[in-house]
Amino acid sequence: MPGGPELSLVVPLYNEARRAPSALKALGDALSSPGSPRTEIIVVCDGCSDDTEPVVREVIADLPAPTWCLHAYGTNRGKGHAVRHGFALSRGETVGFVDGDGAVDPAGIPRLWELQTAGLNRAVIGSRRCAGARISRPQPLHRRILGRVFSMLAVHALDLPVRDTQCGLKFFPGSVARQMATLCHSDRFAFDLELLWFCRREGIEVCEEPVGWSDQEGSRVSVLRDGLPMLWAIAALALRPDPLTRHAVGVPITPVKDSP
Repeated sequence: MPGGPELSLVVPLYNEARRAPSALKALGDALSSPGSPRTEIIVVCDGCSDDTEPVVREVIADLPAPTWCLHAYGTNRGKGHAVRHGFALSRGETVGFVDGDGAVDPAGIPRLWELQTAGLNRAVIGSRRCAGARISRPQPLHRRILGRVFSMLAVHALDLPVRDTQCGLKFFPGSVARQMATLCHSDRFAFDLELLWFCRREGIEVCEEPVGWSDQEGSRVSVLRDGLPMLWAIAALALRPDPLTRHAVGVPITPVKDSP
């Protein structure tokens, strides 16, 4: 890619053979339109046990732009692991991720990228709870309640200055994202929280921006199964002596600049 990518966008997938084709095509359309950044899209198959990997390989082979990369590994590790895997492989000046189920309207991605690039020390995250967010199909009531309770507890327990911690669209400076790939390690429920906490600790401004969003059938979140683990994830982060280093060994976090 001449000049290197301006944006690296990671798409984590787990058993998304049905939903991934339309989501990836919409993503490609949004990022090949005039004025879009030079983009590499890094699709990560997180230990898929269905046909996601061959389906994705076939889909992206027919998409002319932007640049596509597919990475897969055999064991399911969780969305957080998949995103960090993609962050570590990224080359972009801005690095982000978007959920692969098609819930977020990709038409807003260029706007959020522009907002991130307007501030070198800024993260921009999509939000379903900001004024201007467009929710074309809301979540079922029980999931809305679970999500709001989780976000409310996380915001207060972890002192996070945001309303929507779990929306699947977030952008970071590239050097910061590549630090996250090394220093963050939450694989599942606490993943988004740990990224936001990293930003707060490092003095990185976090801006919430409204997005278009539509609930997609097939969510794997269950109130009965996941409620207590989600609460435990918040408590574990709040109580961990050094939440951003493996095994809480106290490794210092210092700014890292990309090589010229």
